[in-house]
Amino acid sequence: MAERKWELSLAAENDAKIQHLARLTRGVVNHGAYDESVISRLSRYSMDVESDEMDAMLREYTDSEFYAKLDDQQRHEVERATRPVAGASWKYGSTPYEDGLWGFDGPVESQPYDAVGAVVLSGLAGAELFGKSERLDRYAAALEPDILRRAVLIGGVAMVMSGRRGWRSSISYRGTAQQGLVPETHIGGTIHGDFWTSRRHVFEQDPISPLGEKLPFAPLMERVYIPAYHSSEPSILAALLGYQVGYQKADAGQLYANLTTKFAATDAEQPGPFGDYGDRDGLDQAHHLSMMSEGGVGEGDVLARLIIYPGDFDSRCVLTAKQEGVEFAYIPYKNTEMEQRFTLPSHEIEDYAVTLFGSGFGRTSQSALMSVVAALRDGSPYSQPQRTERDF
Repeated sequence: MAERKWELSLAAENDAKIQHLARLTRGVVNHGAYDESVISRLSRYSMDVESDEMDAMLREYTDSEFYAKLDDQQRHEVERATRPVAGASWKYGSTPYEDGLWGFDGPVESQPYDAVGAVVLSGLAGAELFGKSERLDRYAAALEPDILRRAVLIGGVAMVMSGRRGWRSSISYRGTAQQGLVPETHIGGTIHGDFWTSRRHVFEQDPISPLGEKLPFAPLMERVYIPAYHSSEPSILAALLGYQVGYQKADAGQLYANLTTKFAATDAEQPGPFGDYGDRDGLDQAHHLSMMSEGGVGEGDVLARLIIYPGDFDSRCVLTAKQEGVEFAYIPYKNTEMEQRFTLPSHEIEDYAVTLFGSGFGRTSQSALMSVVAALRDGSPYSQPQRTERDF
């Protein structure tokens, strides 16, 4: 599901000055000095604002001490920000392109300008943070002398910092940049140890605001979110590896060697936070992987079909073999509007498998996942002689 959050560009993440500004802003956010501000209200209510609320905020803004300090040109810029032209949008990528990884058609290099963006680009959000921290005020003034642009900069960075407080636990990896956008894939777990994964794009360079200026921040791109019930990791790993050996005809022994080497380099805790569950699931999925290896996988074959909610066998997380990779789909019961899907490119499957192994968020132990990978070397565990304690 799309998340209404904001993020820094990758260029800003490598900019020492912007990172220092972010740390100072985070200090203000974390110490509660902004609790009565517009930013805190937007953070609590999913980054949304009604038109009548926006009008009320603007009236308060134009009556504020900060607004009284602006000259005519700056006030004109505030007007432009709050009354944008039709079709105004944030621009992310360097050129338009179609991205086949997403479940909708059309370019993904821009996002529409909404009321929340107007709150930031008008300076309204940042102005409320002035005077909350002497260090922040002094550093921001040195970084951006123009008072209105300073308020825009502080407000945007504060939106990023406030949004980060609510992120679920996850780890991620990034793919190869395409025309200024970088795919980012997350694997995580809920407080109950339930699996989830998501995919979105991050912007490589500073985006262009709807007012035509380069800024180090912008709203996140659309994010596709796929959940599944706990102990789903062995099924997902088997599906991905089954695609490689059954569909792509990868050499199982070489794949085993690659993965075990990379797994050994991870530093995740063993087992996950809910204990050593899922060992039997690992053996079952090792057998499933062996069957896919021997029988092959065809275009459109379902690689895994997982429940999302206990007792609800109609809502599913489904992994399907596609020519370009493995499709993840969240298919809720009788609610197609909530359906989400993305395709994991075939060249990223090993990256995903290693990230999954190192996540440690759910109820599945690493030993269960290793038993799945062992099927690449040994075949089905059910066709092997059963070992006893003396064999270990």
